[in-house]
Amino acid sequence: MSHENTVITPQDIERHRPALYAWAEANGIDPKTVALSPLTIRSRGDHAVIEYAAFVLDEEGRRLFDREESGAQTVRRIARLVSPLAAHGLDAGQLGS
Repeated sequence: MSHENTVITPQDIERHRPALYAWAEANGIDPKTVALSPLTIRSRGDHAVIEYAAFVLDEEGRRLFDREESGAQTVRRIARLVSPLAAHGLDAGQLGS
């Protein structure tokens, strides 16, 4: 199964927030933990994955901050794509701007 890379930009997130939040949740991603940075859908073997930056959280679910970078700490995460964008009214052609 081959998927073309689809990049979802921060601008896309702002424009399509409700649909993208529902899409993220359907793929097992808590949208509140996703940093406002590009997400990428890409092929990985015989399936597709979503790569994104997630906030590093403490035991109580609060974001950890990097004193030297003066921002929240993030880590790259990968989730298997189980619910396509189209199931949420989105088309890859609308994204990546």
